[in-house]
Amino acid sequence: TSADGSVCAYNDKQSVSAETVSETVPTWFEADGSLSGDFTPLVGNDATASNPVTAFVRTTLRMGAPLEGYSSVEDREDEQDDAFNEWSKGFQDFVEGLGGDTFEIRVFSTSLYSATLSDLAFSDFVWVLGSIAFVLVYMCYHTTSIYLGLMGMLQIILAFPLTFFIYRLIFRVSFFTNLHLLAIFLILGIGADDVFVFTDAFVQAGGVLGESVDIARRMSWSYRRAAKAMLITSFTTAMAFFVTAANRLIPISAFGIWAASLIVFQYVLCILMFPANLVVWQRQFRYRYWRKCLKKVDPFTGEVEGTEAALEHQATHMEMESRDETADMHEATKFCFFIPISQGPDKYAEAEGGDEDFKGSRPLEKFYHSNWSPLLMRLRYGTIVVGAIIFGLAVWGATLLEPLATEEAWIPDWHPAQQPLVWEREYFGLPLTVNIVHGLDGIDQSNVGQWTPDDIGDVIVDQNFDLGPGVNREFLVQQCEEIGSNTELVLSGEDSVQCWISAFQEYLEAQGTASDTDFSQQEIYDEVQAFLTASDPENPDVFPNSQYARDVGFNQTEGGQRIIFSLFRFISTEKDALGYEQMFAIYEQWEAVMVDQNSKAPEGVNNGYPTSLSWLFMVTQKDLVDQAVRGLGITLAVAFAAITLSTFNILIGFYCIFIVGAIVTCMIAFMYLYGWAWGISESVAVVLIVGFSVDYVVHIANAYVESANTKRYRRTRDALTEMGISVCAGAITTFGSGVFLIGGVIIFFDKFGIVMMTTIVLSLLWSTIGFATITMTVGPNG
Repeated sequence: TSADGSVCAYNDKQSVSAETVSETVPTWFEADGSLSGDFTPLVGNDATASNPVTAFVRTTLRMGAPLEGYSSVEDREDEQDDAFNEWSKGFQDFVEGLGGDTFEIRVFSTSLYSATLSDLAFSDFVWVLGSIAFVLVYMCYHTTSIYLGLMGMLQIILAFPLTFFIYRLIFRVSFFTNLHLLAIFLILGIGADDVFVFTDAFVQAGGVLGESVDIARRMSWSYRRAAKAMLITSFTTAMAFFVTAANRLIPISAFGIWAASLIVFQYVLCILMFPANLVVWQRQFRYRYWRKCLKKVDPFTGEVEGTEAALEHQATHMEMESRDETADMHEATKFCFFIPISQGPDKYAEAEGGDEDFKGSRPLEKFYHSNWSPLLMRLRYGTIVVGAIIFGLAVWGATLLEPLATEEAWIPDWHPAQQPLVWEREYFGLPLTVNIVHGLDGIDQSNVGQWTPDDIGDVIVDQNFDLGPGVNREFLVQQCEEIGSNTELVLSGEDSVQCWISAFQEYLEAQGTASDTDFSQQEIYDEVQAFLTASDPENPDVFPNSQYARDVGFNQTEGGQRIIFSLFRFISTEKDALGYEQMFAIYEQWEAVMVDQNSKAPEGVNNGYPTSLSWLFMVTQKDLVDQAVRGLGITLAVAFAAITLSTFNILIGFYCIFIVGAIVTCMIAFMYLYGWAWGISESVAVVLIVGFSVDYVVHIANAYVESANTKRYRRTRDALTEMGISVCAGAITTFGSGVFLIGGVIIFFDKFGIVMMTTIVLSLLWSTIGFATITMTVGPNG
């Protein structure tokens, strides 16, 4: 206010007096002191009749279309959208710049929000470079080779162009969003895991067959073991994503196809490219050391090739090759690159028929063989009890996760682009808007492409809809009055009911035409067009009825032009941000009202129904949960079949699926603990969870079945020893990829990273503790 007590505009020009404000503001409130329906979207909910002061006000500006220089909204639509967005950014900067130290102004529009989201997605994507660097460094460390690390990363990267070719030209999917970019973090972990499995199999072959064995035989042994292990995990993970192709939500469906295809191609490239790289590494790089100036070293003597010691060993080796193969393998272990290390007797193995010395040099293999396995065996019964308690708590926690009650938030609340939405949610009672529609009978989507979300299909017109008879129009006026006066459904206030038909009937009376006059289809069309374009008699430049232009639809038919639909708007007493169950109850109320209205309506206007954008979100909420549960069930069934066929042991298949189910259940429970609700992020996460949950337990299960031992403890120990090192390495790289995801701004990326990290930890624990304990206790012998 200025010194004289008047309320001033920003530019210090008087706009309205304080006296007028004092007289007007009290009329905004109901008798109980709350804001009336007309002002709840405009004035903060902290204002009351006794204290009409608020920290927030809201203004809505409606923009027109088409823009200058364009003939229609469809004219060069993308170009027109870009022009509007460019103008909007300038408008936003100008308006928000009007704010001062004592107040803020924020501008929001869906186009600005989408543009901001795209910019943030691009900036967040920079974090993928950190993820790639981490995985590359760890692959080099684990394989002890820069060459293998680089070749492994190359095969992962090459999967993307090959997959894109199949995705666009074979599957004919044109839909590609920021969600698809997340597959990079996904495939980095999976690809690195495959590299580790193959490398570890090749290295372990030296301990089994002897370092002096022919490289073709060594590769044959490694290939059969690694390819099978990778095949079953890649298949189950890919199927987990392929299942989502049936999802009715296009982003999730397209992402499922994209991610599944990536996994398949990554596997194909791994079994085709990486064996050759291992051979090159073995022959050219494995025994070259920096301290020897990268000269090739004899693996058995440690001397540079060509020296006297190396030549003497070569002669000994040639003599060995002439012996019997069995003796050859036995003698080769004496010169094995893995120095035989006895870890001492294992009393559990001895109880099953004796024990043998473990031959291996890597610390993690020693740990799983000589420390972890005996510890699990000693604590197996207590571990099973604790596991059962954890699983029970997880089931209870998973049932507490509810569908999302509000629209999915993509940007954190602290971000300037999100603040207007936060203010709306917290300080304004934005009500539910319900539309009553006559004349439309659904949408024909038979000719709509699955991957063209902008093409919603062809509107199906109700051929019986007719506003020509006066009795039909009079009934619709009465319908608006009855519904508008229902205080249980509709807010009080002039702006709470918007029925163009009432204004049209008054227009006819003003033109000297009786409101109950009957018209033909063409005549009523002409009358409504005249009504919409009529100017204010006192101000010819103002067209008051143009506000109803979007509430009436027209179409050209063989018999001429006609009105094809009518829409009435009502502001509900309910809020638009409610959970599924609450919103569905409201939907049923409105449905019941329209069933009653249609039962007494005359022919031509007896097929009305209620609609609301919030109800579309309600259906989406339900679909998110249903599709996630359905996809989870199908994926688990496929995984069970694949695991059983891979291991040829139905008992192992059951154990594996139980572990996968436990991991998924625990992760859903963690979602509840994180304060999340079922939304798009969580629905995608469920598929991701199954994919990651299968990998590690299947690796260990296959190694258990393939063990040469016959007793369950020793088979479990063999499985942990052989695959534990690969599983841990894969977990580290996948977890590391997820860490970089939480460094961005977009919430979906953050959630995706948290899901990756949590699932990997759960999968590692349940497979190396839960599954191993089960097989040690009740695993199949023989």
